[in-house]
Amino acid sequence: MERFFVALDSNYDDAYAIILAFSTDTGSKLAMAHGFLGIIIACLRELEVRRTNAFTACAHVFKHSEFAQFAISGGEQKTKYSLTNAERHLERALELDPECDFFVPFHAQVLVALGKTEHATHMLEQRYIKDKNIVVLRMLMSLDPRDVVEQTDRMLDYLELDPFALEKYFIGFITRCIDHWAQLSIETISRLFLIIIDRIERGDPLETDKWKYMAHFTSQLRTDYPHVVGSAMDERVQWWHMYFDWPQFTGTVNDLVVYKAVCALQLFDLEQGHPVYNVLSGELTDNQATFVNSIQTSTD
Repeated sequence: MERFFVALDSNYDDAYAIILAFSTDTGSKLAMAHGFLGIIIACLRELEVRRTNAFTACAHVFKHSEFAQFAISGGEQKTKYSLTNAERHLERALELDPECDFFVPFHAQVLVALGKTEHATHMLEQRYIKDKNIVVLRMLMSLDPRDVVEQTDRMLDYLELDPFALEKYFIGFITRCIDHWAQLSIETISRLFLIIIDRIERGDPLETDKWKYMAHFTSQLRTDYPHVVGSAMDERVQWWHMYFDWPQFTGTVNDLVVYKAVCALQLFDLEQGHPVYNVLSGELTDNQATFVNSIQTSTD
């Protein structure tokens, strides 16, 4: 195997010859040998496809390409290397070592390129049931024809597994959920609330969007499901005071201050005269006033 990895740095064809010989001899019962042989066959086939004059662009087989680990061309292509052989070796690797997740995404890509999307999806779903692996989850999301933010269960898992997920997915998904609040289950709402809290605790506490969503959820939950707020915040309430230090509510009132003022009002028993009350009853921009009014209306 060492010779194979050394050859990869200089010549793919040499690497292919080395791993092919190894997989048919001493490595015939090694999952790693068959798995890497399957990968390099798929890669060499893709290189050949992209070199041909008749095929100048890679036909992407995934709807959401940003979630795919790599992409290979679908359809029948006349090449020296066969995707069917790649599939056979990748399948053999997983037979020899069913617990190995490394080759699963590559196997799925090959299956999709061969037009076996249902097979690929079923394989990935079975893998994900056994182990919530984020790579497998990303492959499932990439294969789903629905828009990413419409894949509610998968997006919940994705944001829980990756608290630093791309902002556009976080914002798009949470916004959609708020717009469809009445259709959400209590379980979904509870998970969303914890995702928002986790994002605040792990990331930049000055990011405005997170606090906007926190303000919406705390206000709505205090009315609809107060036990959800209690369950999430009981152990946090003491140290969460650090996010709401008094001076920030006595200076310039920007969007962040407004959102945090709404949160503070919902999360803590504030004494009369606390500057939070002045923020929310004071002079606000049209957008800030609209937001505060919409929160108050939804909780009335």
